[in-house]
Amino acid sequence: MEGRRGIGIELSKKYADLARVRLKTELEEDFPFRHEQEVIRGDARLIVPKLAANSIKLVVTSPPYWNILHKLDHKAHQERVAHGLDTQYSNEQADLGNIETYPVFLETIADTLALTRTCLADGGHMCIVVGDFRQKSSYFMFHADIAREMETRGFTLKGITVLYQRHKRVFPYGFPYSYVPNLHHQYIVILEK
Repeated sequence: MEGRRGIGIELSKKYADLARVRLKTELEEDFPFRHEQEVIRGDARLIVPKLAANSIKLVVTSPPYWNILHKLDHKAHQERVAHGLDTQYSNEQADLGNIETYPVFLETIADTLALTRTCLADGGHMCIVVGDFRQKSSYFMFHADIAREMETRGFTLKGITVLYQRHKRVFPYGFPYSYVPNLHHQYIVILEK
């Protein structure tokens, strides 16, 4: 809608097909640039290196938040299972959301995103939409961790924007035994090549 030519890469056939449907239903047939949008199904680690050098001005991504969808706590049950939503993106080994440990996940996701350095134009930007999350009793500052990892891979952190999600429901986590705040925001980590 902004007059950009988009290239989307998605591992899961279900979500690649959904992206194609959304392009057809959300943009009129005669909308400029509608037919210049491309959705590629496959592993980004294999596809990104094939893109032409310096051909991309902006990378926007919302990677998996580790294995957060695998959780079957009361919130996941109420918000996902009860509404027929996925509790796992896929069973594929290449799915980064299926990685067992957070340190391996973080390194793998950062290495994957760093593959864009070649196709990203000098001065181009990457925007990573991520949220912090809890796993059992641990709190993971995913936005800070991914920003740090990307800086070690040659990107410059330009800023962070908070994306407030006011549609999310409030749950009384821990009440009355402990304080566990609700998370109603994500971060947009803005990096420059």
